[in-house]
Amino acid sequence: MELSEDQKTHIANWIDAGETLAQIQKRITEEWNIPLTYMEARFLVDDLGLNFAKEEKPAAPEPKAEEGASDLEPVGGVQVEVDKLTRPGTVASGQVVFSDGKSAAWQVDPLGRLGLIPKEEGYRPSEEDLQEFQVALQQQLKPMGS
Repeated sequence: MELSEDQKTHIANWIDAGETLAQIQKRITEEWNIPLTYMEARFLVDDLGLNFAKEEKPAAPEPKAEEGASDLEPVGGVQVEVDKLTRPGTVASGQVVFSDGKSAAWQVDPLGRLGLIPKEEGYRPSEEDLQEFQVALQQQLKPMGS
């Protein structure tokens, strides 16, 4: 399709004014008597090298703990993560990073006993970190019904 420079300028101005592709398609058809499908209008805009202003979309909400999708979430100086797929033989499992930067795997067995498996052999977190870890873990597991 051949458009005059004036028509190309009009299309660019419409885009700058915030019109949608559907509105531009309708204007071209009504004002210039050039019938276009939506796809043809899209190709035309692309061929002219024009871009629609990107609208800022609201940030996606953070996944909730009950969805099993939690990245390390800080609670004070301790970060707790719940595994999406629990380890075999456990009711719940995940990872924890303590305030000193050391990490461990954790698991809750079918009898409700909590176990820690430190990455560094012989590591024991401080009492404060353990308490903080238990509180954070309860917060994450409560919505999951565990």
